[in-house]
Amino acid sequence: MKTSIEIRADILKTAWSQDYQGAETIRSSVYNVISALTVASFALSSFLLKDTPHGSRLIRVATDVVMVFFIWIVFLLLKRDLRNRRRFLELREKMIDKLDEDDRSDSKVFGDTDKTIPVFEKYKPWLNDTDLYWIPLASTFAIFLKGVLVWHL
Repeated sequence: MKTSIEIRADILKTAWSQDYQGAETIRSSVYNVISALTVASFALSSFLLKDTPHGSRLIRVATDVVMVFFIWIVFLLLKRDLRNRRRFLELREKMIDKLDEDDRSDSKVFGDTDKTIPVFEKYKPWLNDTDLYWIPLASTFAIFLKGVLVWHL
C-alpha cells in the first residue's frame, strides 16, 4: 500500500512493540511453565510415595524422567518461538532504518524475509537469550536429586 512515511513508521513501531512484548511474554512463560512442571513433579512423587510405601521404584523414577523430558521439550519449543520473535524484531528494526522520506513505494509491514534476511532459517539473532538455560538445568538437577533420594526410600 502506498502511504506516507509517518504512517509507515507508526505501523512499524507498533509491530516492533508487539514483537518485543511477545518476546517478553515468551520469556516469562519459560519461567512459569518450567516452574509449574517442577512443582508438579514433586507433587506427583509425594502422591506416589503416599499410596505405595514400598511401591515400584521404577514407576517413581519413570515419572521423574517423563517430567524432565516434558520440561526440556517445552523449553526447546518456547526457545524456538523466542528465537523467531527476536528475528522479526531485527527485521522490523531494519525496516525502520530503511524508511526514507522520498520513498513512496509499496511498503510491506510484515517484510519479505527472503530478501531482508538471507537464509532466514539459519539466521541467528544477535540476542540469543542464553541466560534462560539455567532454568531447565536447575529443574533437571532438582528432579534428579529428588529421584536419587526417592530411590533410596
